Amino acid sequence: MPIDTQPPPPRRKVSIAIVGAGVAGLRAAEVLLNANNKENGDANVEYHVTVFEARSRIGGRVLTSDGIEGWTGVGKTVDLGPNWIHGTHENPLTPFLPLTTPPSVVFDPYVSGAGLLHIHAPRGPKILGKDVADGVFTQVMLAIVRAEEYSRRFGKKVDGRWSLRDYLWVAAEVKYGVSVPRDLGAEHGDGEWEKERVRVREFEKGFMVEEVNEGMVRKIIGGSGSEDCSRDIGTTMPTEEKAIFFMQMAEFWGAWVGEPLGEQSLRWLIMEEGMEGDQHFLASTYAPVLDLLSKPLLSGISEGKSTLHLNTQVTHIDLAANGQSSPQIAITTSLASPSTSSTNHTTTSIFSAALLCLPLGVLKHSHHTLFPPFPSPLSLPPRALSAINNLGYGRLEKVYLRFDRAWWPHDARAISFLEDGNIKEVSTTSNPTNIPPQTQMTVISLSSLPPPHAQPTLLFYLYGETSAALLRALDSLSSSTTSSSPETKMTAPPPDSPHFALLTAFFYPYIARLHHSLSLTHPSESQTQTPPPAPTQILHTTHTTSPFSGYGSYTYFPTHAEDSESDVHVLQTLGGIPEGSESGWPCLPLWLCGEHVSPRKGLGTVAGAWWSGGEKAGRVRQWFEGGQEQHARNR
Repeated sequence: MPIDTQPPPPRRKVSIAIVGAGVAGLRAAEVLLNANNKENGDANVEYHVTVFEARSRIGGRVLTSDGIEGWTGVGKTVDLGPNWIHGTHENPLTPFLPLTTPPSVVFDPYVSGAGLLHIHAPRGPKILGKDVADGVFTQVMLAIVRAEEYSRRFGKKVDGRWSLRDYLWVAAEVKYGVSVPRDLGAEHGDGEWEKERVRVREFEKGFMVEEVNEGMVRKIIGGSGSEDCSRDIGTTMPTEEKAIFFMQMAEFWGAWVGEPLGEQSLRWLIMEEGMEGDQHFLASTYAPVLDLLSKPLLSGISEGKSTLHLNTQVTHIDLAANGQSSPQIAITTSLASPSTSSTNHTTTSIFSAALLCLPLGVLKHSHHTLFPPFPSPLSLPPRALSAINNLGYGRLEKVYLRFDRAWWPHDARAISFLEDGNIKEVSTTSNPTNIPPQTQMTVISLSSLPPPHAQPTLLFYLYGETSAALLRALDSLSSSTTSSSPETKMTAPPPDSPHFALLTAFFYPYIARLHHSLSLTHPSESQTQTPPPAPTQILHTTHTTSPFSGYGSYTYFPTHAEDSESDVHVLQTLGGIPEGSESGWPCLPLWLCGEHVSPRKGLGTVAGAWWSGGEKAGRVRQWFEGGQEQHARNR
């Protein structure tokens, strides 16, 4: 028989636009470029990936101080984006840590039972003993796990007005048998509210610590299980004071979601479920992880399989009217100024499909210009628009204060300032802008990081209206010597600037309180007569004023939301072949990516963005390799 020597037909080249070079966009590019290897994908399809990024760098909200041109620094490199690997047992990023160059170094500030959590309590500046510190933190975390289970069991039956704070107030009353004072407000006095309170009380009475299994404990605080469950606040402290400490410590939740505890929906707390495992702080920063995640895209550029356009903002998306049998996507872009959000040099390009890896906040603020109006097939469906508006977008900011030396104890890995009228009084008198003080402040000591990453720096987490008011006050102080822009989303004010003076004044009450409390417990390290040390350098993020970050940090689930689960599902299922009656953009090759449309356990996290990018890249492959494109042609 004659041998067929005909070469195989050329592969069809498919052009894919990825809008946003954050973690979701980088993961999507990796999946599509890997599919070009014939052993991984369809031998008849070849993907070319074009990535548009408004900033002058890749990484999106992942950024370190090394990425700032002209940055004099706070010493060693620090993260200006995420700091944490949440849930190490299930986190898809965990396997990457030993593969980075150099291998990533993690750090656990909340080592259970090690006495490393120092709580600065009310009624006088003092550091609580390690048993009290570990106890209050453990009991709060266990109560949050029970609240999560309550959310899982009762779901939409939960009164939408109830917050996580409301649940924890009842939990404190049940556990300690005292009435914890609070102002319920006018709307919280009706019969439905009382019914919910009764149900929470009965749930807490019947679901005590003994019923919390080891997996639930490990999911949030790590540790060994039952031993951690039994740890309480202490035996000598008055019961009422225990309950007050319990509620004050609970306010730390704001540093996790970017908004106060009272804004977190109890009904939809299950959407914050998270992954099992420890909560690890990346001592070596996210820089080596980002380098690893970006390698496929950069390799694709050198091979001619991908293109990266930095300083390029996507301003409009529409359906291409080019007469092709298959629907195509028209992407309009403008060159973005590195120091402002202004654009120019408009260009429109046509792609076979597109992935929008934009932050939720960008969709909230730009949907009216980004998408065409009705009756365009690519207009944003009303249900999708309501979902975007319903989801919360937190306002978490980070402020690094560097000192000449670490004058606080080395073992004080995590420091928590609790409610104290003195903080509010001193803040008001020392800060002429009257920025509302954050009376529960979570601080991580970078001097406790393992070498070579340790440095004499305190990291403060600000959230909600406090962070927003602080940034508004800083923005009002115009200064040509201050480096601040939508692209860098950070500011490193010179020590002689009014910005530096304002920040020093705002943080003075916390520094003074820490300094004075150490004079009581570590007299050799701090003297009452000496003034509190002043920071030598300050660095802070500006997510809530950055249009490229979407004027916020990441997704959370607010009170009064009717159906957050449905909201996320609607956005997850936009584009491609319809999966249900609520799906929009039916039979069109356009999808959303990001932490706000990830699988549930990844919502609001870097891992979620990574998951989402991979999942939606898989849908692109189904479109071109699985026959969905042909289905769209036949409609």
